[in-house]
Amino acid sequence: GHAELRGAGVGVALDESLRAHALDDVLSSGAADVVVLKPMVLGGLDRARAAALRARDAGVTPVVTTTIDAVVARTGAVHLAASVPERPAFGLATGRLLAADLAPDPAPVADGTACVPQSLGVGVDP
Repeated sequence: GHAELRGAGVGVALDESLRAHALDDVLSSGAADVVVLKPMVLGGLDRARAAALRARDAGVTPVVTTTIDAVVARTGAVHLAASVPERPAFGLATGRLLAADLAPDPAPVADGTACVPQSLGVGVDP
């Protein structure tokens, strides 16, 4: 159905659908203009990065975001977004939605940008 919508001049972005439909099927059927990648839904940073690169190579825009994660996962998503250059990232400034977090945010988003921590790991000190 998404491929039919897209063929009718409607832009299509798939998000949670990627849990039920394999990315390769989405790409081969031409079902999306954009895929919204949530690393913690897709099985981690490495799988999300592989998905982003496959989408980019297929001419589909990959967008990295979070699932309103705590600081470790959010910072990982910042690293992931930075590893897929010239592609958008949205939904990384979700820490304020939590009542409490595990640690201070080493990559706070301000004015739509975040600096990627340069320390080992994801930049969060235990």
